[in-house]
Formats: sequence, C-alpha cells, structure tokens
Amino acid sequence: MCHGLLRTQEGVLNTSGALTIFPLLKDIEMIIHTFAFHWKPEANEAQKRQAMEEIGALKAQIPEVLEAHVGLNFSSHGRGYALAGMMKFADRQRLQAYADHAAHQRLLAWLLPLVELIEIDFES
Repeated sequence: MCHGLLRTQEGVLNTSGALTIFPLLKDIEMIIHTFAFHWKPEANEAQKRQAMEEIGALKAQIPEVLEAHVGLNFSSHGRGYALAGMMKFADRQRLQAYADHAAHQRLLAWLLPLVELIEIDFES
C-alpha cells in the first residue's frame, strides 16, 4: 500500500474502494502465439492426430517454448476452425527462434498443405 493505494493484479484499489483498471507494467514481456486450423478435405484422421501429437511435443524439443497447449475446438463460435493452440515465449526473438527451429520446420513441411491456418501473436 502506498499513498492510500493498493496495487492488485487487476489494477489499483484506492482507499474509497474504487478499482481503477489499467495494464500493469511488467518486468518481463511475454509473447503469446496462437494458431487455429481449418482442415482441408484431403487431411485424414491419422494426420490430424499426428498434428496434435507433434505440436504438443514441440515444447520438449524447442527450449524457447515456455508453454504449449493444443486441442480440438469445441466453441460454437469457432467458424470451422477444428484445432487450436497457443504457446508462450519470453520475447519476440525467442518466438522467431521457435519459428526457425528445425523441429518446427519439419512439422510445417507436411502440415501446411493440409490446413488453412490463422496465427495471431501478441504481447501480454
């Protein structure tokens, strides 16, 4: 508590109990990499399972990946995206190192012809 303010995860709580929401300054920048796939008709069930397994295994193969999550989309608002995932990185340089890593490139070589892909990367 400083000058009648209490800093919380959500913002600052003042002495009157009002919460002011704001993005907190962080010591470490975090990069979130998200992706989703529409499968093309030529993709078979074995390839779909293989994609989930290989994406899930990237964290163990690529040291820059801090977290990796992949799963089947069950949202009724998913617009046909069947598989989705997210990964966390310490910074943009580590995201680029992941993108260039041989294990990631091997996955993309066989996977990209089978999917329509969307990726969204952002700082958090």
